[in-house]
Amino acid sequence: MIAKLRAIKAELRYRMHQPVALVGAWLQKVVVGYYQYHAIPGNLDRLRIFGQRLRRLWRLVLSRRSRDCNGNCVSGWSNSNQSASTKSGLSRSPKSSIN
Repeated sequence: MIAKLRAIKAELRYRMHQPVALVGAWLQKVVVGYYQYHAIPGNLDRLRIFGQRLRRLWRLVLSRRSRDCNGNCVSGWSNSNQSASTKSGLSRSPKSSIN
Protein backbone atom coordinates (compact mmCIF):
# COMPACT_ATOMS: atom_id res chain seq x y z
CA MET A 1 0.00 0.00 0.00
CA ILE A 2 2.81 2.41 0.87
CA ALA A 3 4.56 1.84 -2.45
CA LYS A 4 1.33 2.47 -4.36
CA LEU A 5 0.67 5.68 -2.41
CA ARG A 6 4.20 6.89 -3.15
CA ALA A 7 3.73 6.16 -6.84
CA ILE A 8 0.38 7.98 -6.87
CA LYS A 9 1.91 10.94 -5.04
CA ALA A 10 4.68 11.22 -7.61
CA GLU A 11 2.19 10.98 -10.46
CA LEU A 12 -0.09 13.60 -8.86
CA ARG A 13 2.87 15.97 -8.60
CA TYR A 14 3.65 15.31 -12.27
CA ARG A 15 0.02 15.92 -13.30
CA MET A 16 -0.46 18.94 -11.03
CA HIS A 17 -0.74 21.40 -13.92
CA GLN A 18 -3.19 19.37 -15.96
CA PRO A 19 -6.92 20.11 -15.73
CA VAL A 20 -8.54 18.83 -12.54
CA ALA A 21 -11.11 16.82 -14.50
CA LEU A 22 -8.41 14.85 -16.31
CA VAL A 23 -6.44 14.17 -13.15
CA GLY A 24 -9.66 13.19 -11.33
CA ALA A 25 -10.60 10.76 -14.10
CA TRP A 26 -7.13 9.20 -14.01
CA LEU A 27 -7.25 8.95 -10.22
CA GLN A 28 -10.68 7.34 -10.34
CA LYS A 29 -9.36 4.61 -12.66
CA VAL A 30 -6.42 3.98 -10.34
CA VAL A 31 -8.62 3.80 -7.24
CA VAL A 32 -11.23 1.52 -8.80
CA GLY A 33 -8.52 -0.81 -10.06
CA TYR A 34 -6.80 -0.88 -6.67
CA TYR A 35 -10.07 -1.60 -4.87
CA GLN A 36 -11.02 -4.34 -7.32
CA TYR A 37 -7.66 -6.05 -7.00
CA HIS A 38 -7.36 -5.82 -3.20
CA ALA A 39 -11.00 -6.27 -2.17
CA ILE A 40 -11.02 -9.54 -0.28
CA PRO A 41 -12.77 -10.38 2.97
CA GLY A 42 -10.82 -9.02 5.90
CA ASN A 43 -9.03 -6.35 3.89
CA LEU A 44 -11.67 -3.62 4.04
CA ASP A 45 -9.95 -1.79 6.91
CA ARG A 46 -6.78 -1.45 4.82
CA LEU A 47 -8.82 -0.22 1.86
CA ARG A 48 -10.45 2.38 4.10
CA ILE A 49 -7.02 3.58 5.26
CA PHE A 50 -5.82 3.66 1.65
CA GLY A 51 -8.82 5.82 0.72
CA GLN A 52 -8.19 8.22 3.61
CA ARG A 53 -4.54 8.66 2.71
CA LEU A 54 -5.37 9.07 -0.95
CA ARG A 55 -7.95 11.77 -0.19
CA ARG A 56 -5.29 13.55 1.86
CA LEU A 57 -2.84 13.45 -1.07
CA TRP A 58 -5.53 14.70 -3.46
CA ARG A 59 -6.40 17.54 -1.11
CA LEU A 60 -2.75 18.58 -0.78
CA VAL A 61 -2.24 18.63 -4.54
CA LEU A 62 -5.43 20.64 -5.04
CA SER A 63 -4.37 23.14 -2.39
CA ARG A 64 -1.00 23.61 -4.11
CA ARG A 65 -2.65 24.43 -7.45
CA SER A 66 -4.09 27.78 -6.41
CA ARG A 67 -2.07 30.97 -6.45
CA ASP A 68 -4.38 32.80 -4.07
CA CYS A 69 -4.50 30.45 -1.12
CA ASN A 70 -0.92 30.52 0.24
CA GLY A 71 -1.58 27.15 1.86
CA ASN A 72 -4.83 28.20 3.57
CA CYS A 73 -7.34 27.12 0.92
CA VAL A 74 -8.63 24.09 2.73
CA SER A 75 -11.27 25.96 4.76
CA GLY A 76 -14.04 24.97 2.35
CA TRP A 77 -12.79 21.42 2.02
CA SER A 78 -14.99 19.96 4.75
CA ASN A 79 -18.12 21.22 2.99
CA SER A 80 -17.13 19.95 -0.42
CA ASN A 81 -15.33 16.82 0.77
CA GLN A 82 -18.26 14.52 0.12
CA SER A 83 -19.10 15.83 -3.33
CA ALA A 84 -15.48 16.13 -4.48
CA SER A 85 -14.53 12.67 -3.28
CA THR A 86 -17.62 11.14 -4.86
CA LYS A 87 -17.03 12.83 -8.22
CA SER A 88 -13.40 11.74 -8.32
CA GLY A 89 -14.16 8.14 -7.37
CA LEU A 90 -12.73 8.51 -3.89
CA SER A 91 -15.85 7.45 -2.06
CA ARG A 92 -15.64 6.76 1.64
CA SER A 93 -16.73 3.15 1.32
CA PRO A 94 -14.58 0.81 -0.74
CA LYS A 95 -17.66 -1.36 -1.27
CA SER A 96 -19.25 1.27 -3.52
CA SER A 97 -16.36 1.09 -5.99
CA ILE A 98 -16.31 -2.68 -6.18
CA ASN A 99 -18.50 -4.41 -8.76
